[in-house]
Amino acid sequence: MQTIKRGNLPLTLLQEILYSLEIRVPGCQNCSEAYRLRGPVNESALRASVAALVQRHDALRTVFQTTNDLPRAAITQTSEVPIELRREINLELATHLVRQERLRGFDLSSALPFRVLLLELARDDHFLVVTFCHLVVDQVSVVLFMRELTHFYNALADGEVPSPLPRPMQSWEWLRREKSLAISKAFPAKAWFWTKKLSSMVMSPLPTDLEPGAEPIFHTDRQSITIQAGSLDLLKRSAREQGVTLFTVVLALCKIMLARFSGRWDVALFVPFHNRLRPQSAGVMGCLAIPLPLLVDFSPEMGFDNALKLVQAAMAEAIDNRDGLKLFQPSVAKSFMDFGNRKGPLPSHRTLPMVNYLVDAPRLELKGLAATSLELVRPDEFYKDLYFEFLQTLERDKLTLYVCYNPQLFKKATMSRLAEEFRCLSDESAAHPKASVGALAKQFFQR
Repeated sequence: MQTIKRGNLPLTLLQEILYSLEIRVPGCQNCSEAYRLRGPVNESALRASVAALVQRHDALRTVFQTTNDLPRAAITQTSEVPIELRREINLELATHLVRQERLRGFDLSSALPFRVLLLELARDDHFLVVTFCHLVVDQVSVVLFMRELTHFYNALADGEVPSPLPRPMQSWEWLRREKSLAISKAFPAKAWFWTKKLSSMVMSPLPTDLEPGAEPIFHTDRQSITIQAGSLDLLKRSAREQGVTLFTVVLALCKIMLARFSGRWDVALFVPFHNRLRPQSAGVMGCLAIPLPLLVDFSPEMGFDNALKLVQAAMAEAIDNRDGLKLFQPSVAKSFMDFGNRKGPLPSHRTLPMVNYLVDAPRLELKGLAATSLELVRPDEFYKDLYFEFLQTLERDKLTLYVCYNPQLFKKATMSRLAEEFRCLSDESAAHPKASVGALAKQFFQR
C-alpha cells in the first residue's frame, strides 16, 4: 500500500527529457546491472538489504504524475520490496529473461522505479539483475546502490546488524538547494554566459547514409572497438604531458573525427556532467546529471596540444557556469528532442552527437559469492541518433568505444568504419601531439 509522503516536486532538466521519452516508449529509459553469482545466495539477507535501501533513499520510492500538463514527482511511503525470485531456470532461458528485463517498462505513476530479479540456475549459480528507471538514478547513483547493497547484505548474511550509515541528502533536498544557489548574486553572470554561448550554437545537420523513415524509432545499433593497454598508455601519456584529463583527449579526438565526417569544424557536442562537485551530493541517490553543450571551434591549423587545452578550458568554463543553464532548461531540452528526432514524424535528419565516458560496471562484493558483470545496453543510447560511449575497465587497462547510432539514418558499415578510424586517430595524435588537427584528420582519413 502506497501513500504520498511528499508531492508536486519539479523535475530536473535531464528528468524532463527522459520523462518525455519514457511515456512514449515505456522501458526505453531502463538501466540495468546484471551479474552472475557463483555460490549460495542468502535470499532473506538480499531481500532485507533491498528493503533497507528502499527506506533509505526517497528516489527509490518516487512516482511521476502529470499536473496541469507538467510532469511532477512524488515521494511515496511504502513497505513494498520489489524483488522477484525464479527457480529452476536453465542458462538459455535465464539469458533471455535478463535481456527482457532490461526492456520491460515501469508504471511511472504507481510502481517503484526499480526492481530486482534473481534467477536460480542451480543452488550455487544465479543471475542477479537490478533494473532502474533512469529518471531516478544516474551512473554515480548505481555505484552507490551497489556499494550500500554490499554493506547491508554482508552484515545480514553473517547474522549481524549492519552498522549505521550516515543519513544521505535526498534528491529533492538536493534540488531545493540547487534552486537556492541558482538565485545567488553570481546567477545573472552565469546566465549571460549561456545566453552568448547558445546564441552562437551551430545547428547544422551531420551527413547521413539514409533518409529517415516516416516514424521515429527508439533503439540504436552499436559498433565498437577496444583500445588496448599499449595504445591507451600513449593516450594517457599525451594527457599527462599536456596537463589535461584523458576524457579531454577523448573529446578532442571526437571533435576532429566529426569535423572530417561532417566537413565542419564547429560541430557542437552534448556532454553529460555528473554534477556532483559539491560535497553534499556524494551520497545522493538521484538523477543529478546535467547535459552540458560543449561549444568550442577548432581551426585546421591549430596544434593538437592547443586543441586539448581549448577543450579543457571550455569544459571547465561550462561546469563553472552550469547553474546559469537552468534559465535555458526548456530550450536545452528542446534541442535534445529536436536533434534527437523524437517529437513525432522525423522532420529532418539533424543530429547533435553526445559523448559520454564511464568506468566499468560497479562491482558487487557479496560475502561468499563470486560476482561477474554481464554486459547490457545502457539507457543513454536510446535518446540520441549518434552517441559515443567510452567505457574504461576498473583496472584501467583498456578503453572500449561504443558508437551507438540510429539505423534509420546510418549504415552499419559507416559506423563500423567510424569506430575503427577513431582508433587510428588516437594512435596518430599520441605519436604526433603537436601536429595540426587538420593534418591529423587528413592523415587519419587517408589511412
